[in-house]
Amino acid sequence: MKHHFNIGLAGAVGSLIGIFADLRQKEHASAILKLSNTAAASLHLALPPFLTIAFVVAAGVFICFLLEARTARHAFFTGLGVLSTVMVLVPYEVPPSLQTRTSNLGAFESMVQPGLPLLVPTVAFAQSLPVVRQAAVEPVEVRLTLRIPDGSAAPKATVTLRTLDGKVLAQSVFTGTEFVFLQPPGEYVVGLEVPGYSITSCVATLQSGKSKWIDVPLQPSSVPLAAQRLFQTGARPGACLDHKP
Repeated sequence: MKHHFNIGLAGAVGSLIGIFADLRQKEHASAILKLSNTAAASLHLALPPFLTIAFVVAAGVFICFLLEARTARHAFFTGLGVLSTVMVLVPYEVPPSLQTRTSNLGAFESMVQPGLPLLVPTVAFAQSLPVVRQAAVEPVEVRLTLRIPDGSAAPKATVTLRTLDGKVLAQSVFTGTEFVFLQPPGEYVVGLEVPGYSITSCVATLQSGKSKWIDVPLQPSSVPLAAQRLFQTGARPGACLDHKP
C-alpha cells in the first residue's frame, strides 16, 4: 500500500511541476489555459483553470498505475510527461492583434470571426438580373482608459478580446493609460492584465456608428498574474464602465 501511495504521489508531483512551469513560462500560451478556453468555446463549459489542473494531475497519477511504474522516479517523469502530451494534442494558436488603423481594412477584415460578419449583403438589379453587392459595415472605435490609483502609466498592459462564450478573438500589448482599437459591432468580453494589479474584465456592447469609451479601474494586487489566471471562473462579467469624453 505504501509503495502505491509513493508512486501516486511522485506522479502527482511530476504533473504539478510541469503545470507550474507551463503557467509561469508560457503565460497566455499555457496548455492549461488553452484547455480551459477550449472547454468554454467548444463545449460551453465554464471550466476554471484550477479544475483543469486537477484533471491533468489525476490523469498523471492514473497513467502511472496504467503503465505500472515500478519506482517513484519512473512515476515522477511519467507525471511530468503528461503535460507534454497535452501540449501536443492542444497546440497554441497565437491570436491576431487588435486592429488599430482604419486605413488597413484588409487586415481588419481578416481578423473577423465567423458569426461576426463584417459585410452586409444588399441586392441591386441590372438588366433584370440580380446582382449581389457588399456594403461594408464601419468598425466601431473603442477607447480604453486605464484608471490606476496613483495616476501612473502602465509599463505593460495586455488587452484580450473574447466572445461571450470565451473564445479568444484578438490580443494586444500596450503601454501607457490609453489604447484605441477597432472592432465590428456586437457584444464582447474585454479583459485587461497589468502586472501588479488584479485581472479585470467586462462586457462591452458596440453599436454601429457610435464610438465606445471604456473606463477600466485597476486594483493593486500582490498576487502574480499567473496565479490569478487559475481562478478565472469563465462566468460572464458585468458591463464595462462607460467613459464620457
